[in-house]
Amino acid sequence: ENEMWEWLALVAFLFVAVLFLSKPKPQAPIKLPVAEVRDYTRDELREYNGKDPKKPILLAIKGEIYDVTRSASFYGPDGAYGAFAGVECSWGLAKGVVESGEDKPLVGLTEAEKDALDEWIQFFVGKYKVVGRIVDKKGD
Repeated sequence: ENEMWEWLALVAFLFVAVLFLSKPKPQAPIKLPVAEVRDYTRDELREYNGKDPKKPILLAIKGEIYDVTRSASFYGPDGAYGAFAGVECSWGLAKGVVESGEDKPLVGLTEAEKDALDEWIQFFVGKYKVVGRIVDKKGD
C-alpha cells in the first residue's frame, strides 16, 4: 500500500512540475510606433500605409484620421484591409469593398451604405485613437 502512495505522490509531483515548467515565459511587449497628433495632408497620410515598420499605420474616415497600428495584422500591407492604410477609406467602407475609393465622392450613397459607414465610424471611435484630420495643405 505504501508503494501505491509513493507512486501517486511521484505522479502528482511530476504533473505539477510539468505544469509549472511548461508555462511560456513572459515576453517584453512590442513597442509600437506612436502617431503624432496633428492634421495631415493626403500626401502625408499616404506615408503611413504600414510599409515602414518604424511608422504608425493611419487611415481616415470622413476626414478623421485613426491610428490603427495595433491592428497591423488587418491594416498592414499583408492584411485583409491593407488597401485602407494611408488613405481616406470612407467610400470603400460604405460600399463594403476593400479598396480605398480615395478619389470617389460620397455623394449618391444609398441609405444602407450611409448606415454601414456610420456603423464603421462607431466601431473605429470605440477601438482606435483619433490623431487628426485631413487638411488640404499645411496650416489649414
